[in-house]
Amino acid sequence: MENSLLFLLSLPRSGSTLVQQMLGCSSKVHTEAETWMLLPLLYIFQNDSTLSDFWYTNGQQAISEFLARKKSRKEIYLSRISEMFEELTEIGSSRKQPLRYFLEKTPRNLLVKDELLEAFPHAKYILLTREPISILSSMSKTWCRGRWAYERYRIDFEIGLPNLISLLNNKLIDSLHIRFENLMADPITELKRICVFLGIPYEDKMIESFRETNVKGSTGDKTGLQAFSSVEPSRGQTNWKHLCNSVRRKQFCEMVSNLGKEAYVSAGFDFDEYTRNISNPRQERLLTDMAYLSKHRLKKFFFQRFVMDGKRISPYLYG
Repeated sequence: MENSLLFLLSLPRSGSTLVQQMLGCSSKVHTEAETWMLLPLLYIFQNDSTLSDFWYTNGQQAISEFLARKKSRKEIYLSRISEMFEELTEIGSSRKQPLRYFLEKTPRNLLVKDELLEAFPHAKYILLTREPISILSSMSKTWCRGRWAYERYRIDFEIGLPNLISLLNNKLIDSLHIRFENLMADPITELKRICVFLGIPYEDKMIESFRETNVKGSTGDKTGLQAFSSVEPSRGQTNWKHLCNSVRRKQFCEMVSNLGKEAYVSAGFDFDEYTRNISNPRQERLLTDMAYLSKHRLKKFFFQRFVMDGKRISPYLYG
């Protein structure tokens, strides 16, 4: 294939749409809206169940068993997925000048990171991180009207984040780590780092005209772009400290504890700053959060008991 695949991997609300728009300005990069194409094809190897009209659980078990009976079957399956996706991305661009990369940005690809690496071992990967507490705050403000977002997006923090940190420590893949906070503080330096990594020239329009990038498709979170007319350090700051009441603090502390201080620090997160700022929780929205948390857990219990008839489902379904 003429063009190379470039994967941008991050948690939601980490600035991935901003990075996509910036790189999309390059004459050497083509990108489109989040494809979500690889997730259903690669998720077949996960043990968690999901829903469909044809009873996905049975189909998942049957396909996994079929591919496992012969060692070469899984290799063929992943190889054909890779070939198909590369061919589809080849015909995606309408530009006349030669390109270097097709940029694929679907944050939930982190859920299938092992299969992704196996299917695309020669791709390049940009690993974008942001302070988890800032991500949670942004999710709560943007998608949940200020209510605590952890229950709804647990899968991103309990599976996606550890997978992202695992990729940061994987020396066998061709990857570059970009911190959202550094990008906002010094966008030109960080973009030049990305361009050197990709072997493409830096272009001023990546900063000056990133909002003009025409990313075709409806998927992807455009919320941040509506607020970003320019890239300034203050625009990337999230005032999350007032959000940490005791319910929220407990959930977030459990997540960080399970992740481990070493892993947290290895991702470039400031562990000491996190512990200082979360140690004195406020009591704002406490009753609201307790009710919201109870609602989600009851919803999942009744769904599994009466809809799924007690059968196993993903612990994150209807989270």
